[in-house]
Amino acid sequence: MSKSNPRMSVTPEARQALHDIAESEGLSSKHLSETIMFLKQFYLENKDSKPDNAPNPEYSSSEQKEIDQAIANSGLTLEEIVKDGTLQRTRYLNSIASNQAKLNSMSNEELKRATFKGAAKYKITQAVELVINHNDRQTEKKNKVCLTKGIIFKLTGSNRQTINKFFDDKEIMISDHNHKHQLRDTDNRKGKGFSFEELLGV
Repeated sequence: MSKSNPRMSVTPEARQALHDIAESEGLSSKHLSETIMFLKQFYLENKDSKPDNAPNPEYSSSEQKEIDQAIANSGLTLEEIVKDGTLQRTRYLNSIASNQAKLNSMSNEELKRATFKGAAKYKITQAVELVINHNDRQTEKKNKVCLTKGIIFKLTGSNRQTINKFFDDKEIMISDHNHKHQLRDTDNRKGKGFSFEELLGV
């Protein structure tokens, strides 16, 4: 003879919770079995779903192979690897935001001396915008400045490689600006002792 299962006890709090669910879903609060079956069905339909903001990356076969190899080599789970990667990326993005706030509050002299990550690109961007805004305000060509790598180096002192990359990335915008004002490299030959910093007000 098989033993009967002990009767499941339900705390007053749990019973009240079931009544609340029954009321909100239009179920019979007198027959809690109907509510329990509703909860069971809800669980079965949603147990494998993820919240809208849950990461659900899709990897190519080669990427998945790399991931599997990393798991095998490190002994870590995918969740641990994802967590470490997320934290590293988060810290990087936070440092960029922090540096950006720092850059926004610096004087021109402080900017020239700044060397931390993001400072060079910021200085180059500021210098390019300065030249563009200056040219757009001028009515005489002789007071305009051709937007060149040399001028930006003179204004910022930034690494030539960083300046070159910026100009490569913004090639169309820079070319369009110089064309708009009919400017060429030769227009920057202002004579000995000429100060672009004075002309641009920096």
